[in-house]
Amino acid sequence: MNQLQMKTIALVENELVIRTALVAFLLPLNPTNDEIMEIKTICAEAVVNAIVHAYPQEKGNITVHITTDNRRVEIVIQDEGIGMSDIENKRASFVTTKSDQEHSGMGFTIMETFSDMMKVESALNEGTTVTLVRYLHDIQ
Repeated sequence: MNQLQMKTIALVENELVIRTALVAFLLPLNPTNDEIMEIKTICAEAVVNAIVHAYPQEKGNITVHITTDNRRVEIVIQDEGIGMSDIENKRASFVTTKSDQEHSGMGFTIMETFSDMMKVESALNEGTTVTLVRYLHDIQ
């Protein structure tokens, strides 16, 4: 098992840093190009959601914890922001609280599509934790 943890301020430009570190961390597992793209996508969607939605008034922190165990990749993105209620409704396609800022509401749908498991936990004024699991192909 291997682990990487990053904590950063919730700024859009830090999403690229997180994705880059994620790819570098996964390279020893020899993932396919498709797997890299899908894992980068689910991570980026979760991080951008935290950046855009968690801290509407001021900036806060985002913690990303990545664990690899054999061919299993687990990514946990956690913020300490405003949280959310009615998670199931927000997981529906095209639901967004930022339609005025060109957000499509597809983040959770994309994360669910490209991951093998997605769990969202949130409490108002306590933050949100998104856990994503993706299994890599077997090495031949």
